[in-house]
Amino acid sequence: MKKIFLVFISTIIVTTALAQPRSVGGTFGWSETLTYQHEVSKGNFIELNFGYHCGLLASSDYTNDYIDHYYDIARRSAGTLGLTATYNMVIMSPSWTSRGEWNFYAGPGLSMGSGFNTYKAFCFGVTGQTGLEYNFWFPLTLSADLRPTIGMMVSEGRIKYDMDGLMGFIPTISAKFRF
Repeated sequence: MKKIFLVFISTIIVTTALAQPRSVGGTFGWSETLTYQHEVSKGNFIELNFGYHCGLLASSDYTNDYIDHYYDIARRSAGTLGLTATYNMVIMSPSWTSRGEWNFYAGPGLSMGSGFNTYKAFCFGVTGQTGLEYNFWFPLTLSADLRPTIGMMVSEGRIKYDMDGLMGFIPTISAKFRF
């Protein structure tokens, strides 16, 4: 009886999760990521991004020779492989076109990653995302968004401010297939 009950509950949870609209695609810009989007309720969705983030600015120590230090870090940096999760809310849905749907969205999230530079760093932080998306009348969504992160980098036994997250102010373009 206990097994039947667990199977029944699991079936309901899986069916409910699969009934919600989802999309999968890619993000291009300062970062190249695989994107998964899952609608939680009408106007709210969770977005997961996994991929490579450019590493132009690895960290900052704010020393007297900051400029020399910055160029040394930028030369040795090679980016971060990371995961970002955001909970977004649709703020506004203007009706600019007769077909398709426009949405402005924003939401908070968390980010973490591992650096591929000489520091072998672990990065973590708080993320904010805001963007504009267009849902075509066929199963395609195009969006442009900003996703800055304020975080820390742990490397060489020290904790540093992670400046890579500020690259999130550079817009990224996403293309997602809805199903």
